[in-house]
Amino acid sequence: MDWTPSLTYELDLIQHLFLFSRADTIYGGSDQVQRTIIAERVLGLPREPKGVV
Repeated sequence: MDWTPSLTYELDLIQHLFLFSRADTIYGGSDQVQRTIIAERVLGLPREPKGVV
């Protein structure tokens, strides 16, 4: 079957894992950023120390 704009294309499991594997690492990082913002701004906890370069 050929693709047409009227038909949706569904990913199989392997395609889905490949395309979204990188997004999972981004989701994890944004979760930590949100926790840090809540801790600092809402709860008034001290800022996290910055890493030594």
